[in-house]
Amino acid sequence: MAATQSDLPGAPTTATKATQLPKWPTKFSEQVLAVRNAVAREDRSWSAEELARSFKSARRGAVADALDSLSALGLIVAFDASGVKRWKAPARSVA
Repeated sequence: MAATQSDLPGAPTTATKATQLPKWPTKFSEQVLAVRNAVAREDRSWSAEELARSFKSARRGAVADALDSLSALGLIVAFDASGVKRWKAPARSVA
């Protein structure tokens, strides 16, 4: 029988993933930094709700505020996808 990703040594279990979520910072400046790092870490777009679920105790509204702040500064890109606001890191230029 072939091993699955969850069978590999050190692979997180569902319970482990939930307990290893980073804590949502209390200071707004730290929230913005945490959101920027999370968005930059993965090559995908995020809704505020999706990103809020990647932090322990984060509220969707607070995450959306941080995302909007980063977008206003031009550090991430905001767009509408089927009526849902999403954000992603800007495309990296290849030099």
